[in-house]
Amino acid sequence: AKLRLRLLIWPLAVVGVMAALAFTSAGAWAKAGVASLWRTFDNLPGIAWARESMGLASPEEEAPAPDADSERIKAILEAGHALQEQGAHEEALRRYREALVEDEGYAPTHVALAGVYLQLGREDDAVRELERAAELAPDSNFVHRQLGQLYLKRDDFEAGVASLRRAKEADPQDQETRRWLGAAYLFRSYADAENAVKELEMAAELDPEDASLQSRLAMAYVRRDEALDKQRAITALQRALQLDPSETEAYYYLGRLYLDTDQPEA
Repeated sequence: AKLRLRLLIWPLAVVGVMAALAFTSAGAWAKAGVASLWRTFDNLPGIAWARESMGLASPEEEAPAPDADSERIKAILEAGHALQEQGAHEEALRRYREALVEDEGYAPTHVALAGVYLQLGREDDAVRELERAAELAPDSNFVHRQLGQLYLKRDDFEAGVASLRRAKEADPQDQETRRWLGAAYLFRSYADAENAVKELEMAAELDPEDASLQSRLAMAYVRRDEALDKQRAITALQRALQLDPSETEAYYYLGRLYLDTDQPEA
């Protein structure tokens, strides 16, 4: 009864969006899906993001002693990041370019540039900088993951899958990479549903408390459509609602699956 009431009071616009995700062609579903998933990816925040997340050296390797040049570059980047946080994006861009002149081969500079370019709405430039960062830091899970996410935002699903695969190679235990790679497979093609399920199942294993991930996994089961996949999808959606009763998408999909399988509502 509670489920029926929730469905009845939903705004029609929300129901329309959910129906589009579930029952339109792969291309249209992908565009809507990217827009939904993109809520979890904000503009790159600059050098703090780069320094804390890139992981350019493995933990067991001893970091080399900083020299005067690298310290000067870091100081420039820190100043640019402070400007970026204040909303002075053009001035931050100028400082990051100063760092680039000092050493074009320093990957965090390109990461910082990508962040400010995104905030300025210059996606082509952001892609170029992240691609260069990936060249300079080929073993960085974080750089490849962010590049893959940006490709997905631009509906370049082939490039997105390729970058996210490289991110997975760099860190197979990163839940965010598995989540995004699973989504990328879903967005790319119905034929990739099996791969999507594998990646999202692993992501859910790595982070079993993520409600939205359970909903995404349910959609992958529906896409794959093996013998028991509708029941698997129902179980995943029920789990999503246990974790987060406000996960509104899950109510709609769960209602549709109850109808499709002639099951009574919970």
